[in-house]
Amino acid sequence: MKLLTLLFCLMLTSPALAADINKLRVLATQGDAMAQFSLGGMYSNGIGVPKNYREAFLWYAQAAEQGLAMAQANLGVVYESGEGVAQNYREAVKWYMKAAEQGNATAQTNLAALYVVGNGVGQNNTKAYMWLHLAAFQGNQLAIKGKRFVANRLTPEAIAKGKELAAQCRANNYKGC
Repeated sequence: MKLLTLLFCLMLTSPALAADINKLRVLATQGDAMAQFSLGGMYSNGIGVPKNYREAFLWYAQAAEQGLAMAQANLGVVYESGEGVAQNYREAVKWYMKAAEQGNATAQTNLAALYVVGNGVGQNNTKAYMWLHLAAFQGNQLAIKGKRFVANRLTPEAIAKGKELAAQCRANNYKGC
């Protein structure tokens, strides 16, 4: 997600950057979720504005509340890292789950990592494998590597169960996973 925002921001030309940021801010204050997400990324990375994790959190939160999966995934990252807000793994799980249920592979991978270590959710390598399997199916390279790592901690039966759960999840359009 940060890469998408970074690429968007780099497309802006230097002389026009301030004007473009003002236009983006107008759209964001009018409720445009993509503009809110983009401003969050700009503040998170210090692109065209001073780096400000709290401001990034506020913009990501507005876009996430509107259901934008990329913003929900980034809000999960913010809660997991504690940058701009108090670290809260349960909130990270909540926002990763919202994005993961929309098919966001980054959120699925990050959610799996929390299942592996048991932060904000009960430790469950089979569930982690399920989320990694789903994200890997979409080509997420980190998920592909993570899936191999988690598989080494599972029995063949648990791997089969993780794949079965992933198939059910996909069949239900990622709802209720």
